[in-house]
Amino acid sequence: MSAERVFLSDKVSGHDAALVRILAAPAPQQLRARLLKIYSARNGLASCAAQAEIAFVHAASSWGNTPLAPGELAVVFLNTISGRLYEAAWNGHFLIEEIDGRPHAIVKHKQLWLDAAFPPVIRAHACQDPARPYCSAIAFDAVETYLSELIAHSA
Repeated sequence: MSAERVFLSDKVSGHDAALVRILAAPAPQQLRARLLKIYSARNGLASCAAQAEIAFVHAASSWGNTPLAPGELAVVFLNTISGRLYEAAWNGHFLIEEIDGRPHAIVKHKQLWLDAAFPPVIRAHACQDPARPYCSAIAFDAVETYLSELIAHSA
């Protein structure tokens, strides 16, 4: 990751970010979710409000790109194509899970805290995901702060 390629900048530049609870998977590659918080609304979520129910096409599951499942909480990056919401194609979401009683965003990057290419504010709040050796967990409040600042600077 270079200075030109800041963590999540590619997602924020072309997608809206939202915290969602997955409600159902009614058809292949389709998910229904409840919007819990909208971080940005420039690429498809402009007409949505918090607590609204949305439907979107999740990214294809292949080579470690695991789709969300009913009941899961996640930050999802979405955009509209031909009137439908689509999840960003690769790693288009972060699961939010409790670790030691606090919410953490699960990022598919091993030992993220050792990678100087990630912003210090993210690295300082990262640890090993206890359930997945190939993932890091970042304190969710740090992710929300970072994401909000990144969105504000990309406007």
